[in-house]
Amino acid sequence: MSYKRFAVVSSTNGSVVKRTYHYDPDFRTALSLIVTDRVCGASDFAKAQNIPYQKIPFKETFDFSNSLADILKEYKIDFVLLFFTRLLRGHILSEFKGRLINFHPSLLPACPGLHGFEDTITSGSLLAGTTAHFIDDGVDTGPIIQQTFVPICPIELDEKALRHLIFLQQCASLSQVCSWGNQNRFSFVEKRRVVITDGCYDGSIGFIPTLESKISKQLLLDVA
Repeated sequence: MSYKRFAVVSSTNGSVVKRTYHYDPDFRTALSLIVTDRVCGASDFAKAQNIPYQKIPFKETFDFSNSLADILKEYKIDFVLLFFTRLLRGHILSEFKGRLINFHPSLLPACPGLHGFEDTITSGSLLAGTTAHFIDDGVDTGPIIQQTFVPICPIELDEKALRHLIFLQQCASLSQVCSWGNQNRFSFVEKRRVVITDGCYDGSIGFIPTLESKISKQLLLDVA
């Protein structure tokens, strides 16, 4: 496989990235840069694994976005994976259009913003899930690549167990989306729809499009 160069932009502990990196050798090969706006779990992980790392102290949104764009071009990054709590603005959105991928812990367009999982629970929805989508100039409004879902039992709601399942789904989705990127399988229908070439959209095992790679399916389990 000819690998693309992926960057992770994070302001969190990086738990999804850490687990996927540990179990997915293709993701390990492709991950070429980690960028954070602060000292956090993701920055510690980058240093521990000797992954190229840059910190951009967050000041103003446009300044951060412009600095990030310059760094991504310097490292010749193909796709950017975001686990980031702030918006991007400015020319990075056009220069990296179709290459900025956000991983959000709700079934968008429901429950956008910082508290996607928590807002799903309080909404009374009978489904929880995750969304991988390309970033545009809105708040979690970009074209959707993949969604995952899991039923919520309102009588016996175990929020901790549900949160863990959402975490496992995000690990599996990260692995699979990166695999599709490496294979050049993203295509657009009209302006709002992303199609995975030869992808399966039957919703099996709670993923649309469904998981394909063996590693992504293993990542859905507690013990991969």
